[in-house]
Amino acid sequence: MECPLVSVIVPAYNAEKYLPAAIESVLRQTYGGWELILVDDGSTDSTPAICDKAAAADPRVRVIHKLNGGVSCARNAAMEIAAGSYFTFLDADDLLASRCLETMVGVAQKERVEMVASPLHLSNDDSDFTSWNEAEAAIVDSAKLVEEILYQTSMIECSASGKLYGRNLWDSIRFREDMRYEDLDVFYRVILSVEKVAVVQTVSDELWEQAKKLLREHHL
Repeated sequence: MECPLVSVIVPAYNAEKYLPAAIESVLRQTYGGWELILVDDGSTDSTPAICDKAAAADPRVRVIHKLNGGVSCARNAAMEIAAGSYFTFLDADDLLASRCLETMVGVAQKERVEMVASPLHLSNDDSDFTSWNEAEAAIVDSAKLVEEILYQTSMIECSASGKLYGRNLWDSIRFREDMRYEDLDVFYRVILSVEKVAVVQTVSDELWEQAKKLLREHHL
């Protein structure tokens, strides 16, 4: 597998309780071709110091300090300086399974797609992700995936996290600032900019089907 650069974008506002663990989850990735962009969004706790310490310890970590503008503004600022061939977003209170980037990049290259999605919220255990050449991925029509997300019959969410994007998908798209539910506003525009999406199933077929059944029954 080639090793293109992945820009991992983490907006952080007063995230001192969670940010060190999020940073550590990126540092321990089995895939080495990444840069981590930490955006200190005007924090008033120790978040700025945590960001600077991480950057001083590893040259792959870059930091933006800015006035508070919200998560959309922070993500947009990071994309302006990102060097990666791919982007992925991680919230400051979330973690990446150690094989996440390896698997997502491997699937993107193997299936020749510009977008890979995974039910990351179910991946609290490293064993949920196999090595990239063993990962199973379904190639899904983008319009069908958007419909399934909106009707909540897919384990994929509208969240910006849990997805790997070719950087060109964001050439003319940015998060709209000063609005709530910014992920819901942008996810369909990005997905519909491609024809197909590779969906990596990180849970068993049985659990996958049970979860979808519950979603349908409870209209969640």
